[in-house]
Amino acid sequence: FVGPVYYLPFGVNADGMKSQARPFHLRDIQLASASNSHPARNLEIVEAVYAELRSRGRRVENFQGLPPSTLSRNLGRTKIFWQTSLTEASGSRILPEALAAGCYPVAMEECATTTEFLNRHKVGKTIKSGIRYDFSTKKTFPPGDVVATLVDQLDAIITGIEKEKNFSPPDIESHYREEVEISTLLKILESSECKQTTPRFTQRQEMSLPCDADGYVFNAAILKTSSGLLCLYRHVDANGARTLRRCLLDENFAARSYEVWSDEVAALGFDAGWYADPRLFQAGEDLYATFNTGHSESPNNIYLVKIGSDGEPLSSAIKL
Repeated sequence: FVGPVYYLPFGVNADGMKSQARPFHLRDIQLASASNSHPARNLEIVEAVYAELRSRGRRVENFQGLPPSTLSRNLGRTKIFWQTSLTEASGSRILPEALAAGCYPVAMEECATTTEFLNRHKVGKTIKSGIRYDFSTKKTFPPGDVVATLVDQLDAIITGIEKEKNFSPPDIESHYREEVEISTLLKILESSECKQTTPRFTQRQEMSLPCDADGYVFNAAILKTSSGLLCLYRHVDANGARTLRRCLLDENFAARSYEVWSDEVAALGFDAGWYADPRLFQAGEDLYATFNTGHSESPNNIYLVKIGSDGEPLSSAIKL
């Protein structure tokens, strides 16, 4: 790629995250994190650290796969939030969400972007783990004493915070204003660098997609086929299960029914614990979908499936 590079910051739902926040001195979870099985998030080390902290009488929790309302409630009960990742971008939602919920933030010194986030907001602490992360292989190399090192640092932070009756977080730097971002994107797309190769966007339309109670949907792909407007989208239920659904949208971009596309793919001989980020495209007369398997596989893989005009899978998934 040669040409100008643009970025658009996205914010967090700060009001939503702070909506269930308890007064700081009434929070019953002393330390929490949101570590999953991705190698950079150090789940095995986190679990060993938490086992030792619990043996010292500390109340610690690790939140995984929670819908926003439940995450808000749990962060609102937490005094200290520990960002365990070595690669989390400063724009990642969880650290700003925790800060918006009133948690005192702690980040790994080895993660430059979270350290930058805390420094920019003049808040929180960083701790040194000594863990080295290899970006090319997605493997971590922790020192032998890493658990003891982290336990002592976190225990000392908990001791200090327990003496505090209140913590007032700074306002989150959130520049997410939907109308402004759409306007900015349109200007970019209509610029001299882009207008030769990009279609002109003239319509903005909200979609209505079927969603379970306490679940959420996002990252939809849309393709016009002989059956109509085909949509494939991510769904995360209240238990954190990640599936893909397919539906046809009406003229108002709404769907009344759906099929669980990932179950259909599994019935053809493929299954994964995590289905993410669907994409739809046409090659000649054939239609295809791609998806990836998120953190259920390491490394994360992309798969290709041939589909019919309604989105139904016609082949098993092929790893690219």
